Amino acid sequence: MRSVAAVSVLALLAVAGCQARRPVELPLPAADSSVVHFVGTPLSGPTSRPAGTSEPSFGPGDLVGVQVRMIALEHMPADVLEPLSARARLITAAVGNLPVLPTAKLTLQARYGQFSLVPADLAVFPPATVGRVRTLAKLRGVLPAGVTASFRLTDKLAVSDPLAPRPLRRNLCVDLYRPADSAVMQVALSVEDVAPGADVQDANARTQRQASRQGRQRPTAHPGLQHETALVDPPEGCCLVLIIPFAFPQSQISAVALVIETTSEVGDEYAPAIKACQDDLANPAAIPPAVVQSFDWTLPAIAAARSGLENPLNRRASLVFLGDQTGAQVLPDLALVADEAVLAGLVARLGDLSTTTDRQALGWRLDLAALEVLRDMQAAARFPRELAAVLLSHTGQAGRNASSMAEILNGLSDREELQRRLVAENTQYLEDSSPAARIRAYDWLSARQKAPPGYDPLAPSRQRRDALEKAQNLSPAGGTP
Repeated sequence: MRSVAAVSVLALLAVAGCQARRPVELPLPAADSSVVHFVGTPLSGPTSRPAGTSEPSFGPGDLVGVQVRMIALEHMPADVLEPLSARARLITAAVGNLPVLPTAKLTLQARYGQFSLVPADLAVFPPATVGRVRTLAKLRGVLPAGVTASFRLTDKLAVSDPLAPRPLRRNLCVDLYRPADSAVMQVALSVEDVAPGADVQDANARTQRQASRQGRQRPTAHPGLQHETALVDPPEGCCLVLIIPFAFPQSQISAVALVIETTSEVGDEYAPAIKACQDDLANPAAIPPAVVQSFDWTLPAIAAARSGLENPLNRRASLVFLGDQTGAQVLPDLALVADEAVLAGLVARLGDLSTTTDRQALGWRLDLAALEVLRDMQAAARFPRELAAVLLSHTGQAGRNASSMAEILNGLSDREELQRRLVAENTQYLEDSSPAARIRAYDWLSARQKAPPGYDPLAPSRQRRDALEKAQNLSPAGGTP
């Protein structure tokens, strides 16, 4: 119903725009548009391995066609469509020498719309709302299973990087990924633009005031090229409209609208796109560097994150970044919901991270410290519900019992041993007299493919025992499954 209503409103706006007298045409900016294809997801970037277990197929019925129209708007509308943030399931932000920002700025005002039917001309918006409009590009791509098509609009006029003597290319990009095992398309909107200087200056001022009170020097952040990515999962077969604030220097353009259409009927008009996709996949080294993620696993990024742990303003973002880059599982969840006092205690427990250089070892160290902080708070009977939920999601029913957690975390050597202990503990809880305890333990084991076959936590006791005995007899050496 929402999609039909949105189409009706947009159609009425289009008619109103057509009836108004057309002003002088909006001048074209100095911009380049391009489309490339690669194996991988929008977040992973290009990978060297084929999607799934086989190379992408270009046979009949194996492709989805994508058409993206890029339309310049004189004004950024404030009340057209709905906020992108209401639809995005993930938004990442990074700027300059800070690996992660706590909030997004570039996509904050972006708008999102999805339609079951494509209106005749979405490029026509009411002048009172967006002013003049001008089509910048109309691009086509194709999507075999497991492939991403990346549509990019780049400002030709480079801006100087305040962090290094090099030019910066502002750009916005929409990536469409077709999973090999799902019909749901994944859409990622990425914007790279100069970070708002005022925000960085305010953060530096607060940092330096706090540093002066403590008698210490703090690293400062600098304005630089900020990168933000918003990930959405639109319904199959719908038409998307994204409107993003993106001004071009020396032009009257304030925003860009992206009209995205997909089709399973890939006709002759897509022949050049098919050839381009085949060439891109055959020669991934030729993909422009801008397509690859801006923040990889590098020593400067890790050093910045480590130094950020000392600064309360950057502590949460630095912990999330370190957890994401090292494969930590518990720490990112804890860092997102814990208050500042808990984060300060966590950082104190971590100590000097520079002594751990291996990526996986650092991830394990971060997770172990997070679990120990949660264990201590649980034992002290001062356990907020949001932290209890983090512990429960990662440990199952074992996380409900302080003595169980103390025993599990005692003398741990690595992540594999932790998982073995958690599986064993939750398997024992499958025999508990409490149905709630059995359900929590079973759900945790099922999510990790460790639940005994045929076991039902709400079945009669005799049926539960039979399933557990059968699973024990089938496991190696008759041990815990």
